[in-house]
Amino acid sequence: MGYSRPLAASFSNSVSLTNNGNVGIPINALAFKQDALAMSIQVIVVVFELFVTFTFGLLNASKAVSGLKGSLLQFAKMPVLYAIAAGTILRFCHIQIPDPILLPLDQISTGMFAFALVSIGAQIASSKLQQHTSAVLLSSIVRLIISPICAYGLIMLLHLDGITAQALFIASAIPTSRNSAALALEYGNEPGFAAQAVLVSMLLSSITLTVVVNLAMVIF
Repeated sequence: MGYSRPLAASFSNSVSLTNNGNVGIPINALAFKQDALAMSIQVIVVVFELFVTFTFGLLNASKAVSGLKGSLLQFAKMPVLYAIAAGTILRFCHIQIPDPILLPLDQISTGMFAFALVSIGAQIASSKLQQHTSAVLLSSIVRLIISPICAYGLIMLLHLDGITAQALFIASAIPTSRNSAALALEYGNEPGFAAQAVLVSMLLSSITLTVVVNLAMVIF
């Protein structure tokens, strides 16, 4: 499409990183009436999404600004990598985190979503909405329409059916993750575009997700 490197990086993240945590989990709960199997599939999708965000998403965003070597250095500095390793070790060793440490961490984590929304709102308020209109619309089309089509092909290829196929098909149509906007802001990769992509895909998903949920129940 001839995009600049920063815009190309933000565009890639806007179509590959989804909001399956804050949007996907409630959608799954409503669509499957709190079915345990459907929710377990959704949780696995969320875990995979977080892994992709802080590997591909981070490297993609930082590489556009600092190159591959610099992006790998930034990647090594990410606290989330060491948090995942520490959490895994604690889980396997059956070590409980003391409440004086765990409770403040829980309070910080619950405030993360509100802080992310404020940062995205600030980006939208400071950006010109008429900029990158075609890129924003294309991003939403890929994220909300092309992605479920690709997911349908993969589901058929893997011979999945029932609740598994339905849950994965719906998860493929979730709008753009706010993390894509946060990464764009952190590394200066067209944060105005990234914020608009999150906003537009979220608004359009009120229509497309309704269609996808109904198709999932009919096709599978």
